[in-house]
Amino acid sequence: MTYELTTDCDTKRVTETPSKSEIEKLEDLIRERHPEWNITVEPCYEGQKLLLVLHNKYVCDVVCHYYSYGGREGLLEFMGDDDSDPVGWLSAEEALVLFEEELKRVGEKG
Repeated sequence: MTYELTTDCDTKRVTETPSKSEIEKLEDLIRERHPEWNITVEPCYEGQKLLLVLHNKYVCDVVCHYYSYGGREGLLEFMGDDDSDPVGWLSAEEALVLFEEELKRVGEKG
C-alpha cells in the first residue's frame, strides 16, 4: 500500500509493508532458533496450521483461522498431543515457549 504523507514543507511517498502474521513470525522464530525441527505450514479452515513432527511422530501444532481461539484477532491457538485443552490468544513468542515445553514433556530436546 502506498500513500502520500504531507507536511508543511514537503510531500513524501511512503510505502507501507504489510506486517507478518503470527504464524509467519512463529515459523521465522523456529527456523532461526531451532533449525533442526521439522515444521510444516499448511492451509486450515481458510487460515493456517503449523505442525511440529519429530521422528515421524506428531508433537504439537498451532492454528490461526476464524474458528480458533484468538484467530479473529490474528493470534494463535496451541494444541499438544495430549488430552489437554487448546491454549489460545497467543503471540508467536508465547507459542514458541509452549512448543519448547511440549518437546521437553515428550522427552525430546529441541
